[in-house]
Amino acid sequence: MKSIGTYLAVVLFVWLVIDQVEAQVTGRNPGHLGFEQFTMLDGFPTMSAEKIIQDNKGFLWIGSFEGLVRYDGYEFRLFKPEVDHKKNRIRNLCLDED
Repeated sequence: MKSIGTYLAVVLFVWLVIDQVEAQVTGRNPGHLGFEQFTMLDGFPTMSAEKIIQDNKGFLWIGSFEGLVRYDGYEFRLFKPEVDHKKNRIRNLCLDED
């Protein structure tokens, strides 16, 4: 069984290749990618991230085993159900048109 790290490395590599091809087709500067890695030392409230999506206001929404995390560019906020369930895992995220 492949490790998560190997899987993430492959996904990142494919994403970068697609970005390079798209940049050549559209004439966009391919060097405009930026990545930041956050840990619990940076305030990230969980040790895992399942899904990530960005809304039209710029918030990053991160599905995790502990619940839903919102990042506004400065700080993280964890949303958990009022009733503590053993299964708070967020498996899918989708955006509403609003």
